Amino acid sequence: MRHSVHFNTSGMLQALINNVEIPAHSLQYDEWVYRKYNPDLEVCTFQLIIDYDEFERRLRPRYLALIEEMVADDLATNENFFLDAYQHASYPLFEEVITNADNNYLMDFLNHFFIRDMLLEYTGREKAPHGRPEWVIREVMRVRNDKKNVYINGNVQPVIHL
Repeated sequence: MRHSVHFNTSGMLQALINNVEIPAHSLQYDEWVYRKYNPDLEVCTFQLIIDYDEFERRLRPRYLALIEEMVADDLATNENFFLDAYQHASYPLFEEVITNADNNYLMDFLNHFFIRDMLLEYTGREKAPHGRPEWVIREVMRVRNDKKNVYINGNVQPVIHL
């Protein structure tokens, strides 16, 4: 049986580990261990399913501010970071990165510059059962949407509590 976690606003959030629903606050994002796997622990898949309108309302302004800052840096240094790094002349639109990020330059861009904002907005915001998160996000591998929901997929590993 699936349960939905409702925000105080009209948005909805679901979190799944290996297709089994869990409380989203049981997931933790930690930039110090992101993309660093513990070889002694099981790797599981995760998916966050977020209401599209809610996601856009919360994250579009931050993304636009990021792009504005990067363009200003480009102008100040007389360089084009995105062209140099990704061989594309202009920074991707918000819609592009939440539609087409799937093991490509858009996913790489998100992982380097915006994944922290996305994950901290929707994970670990409340205390997990017993006050500790149960899963640490190791990597996001895909972001897509169907105009109803945004889907964030990747890998997690269990948190070891000492």
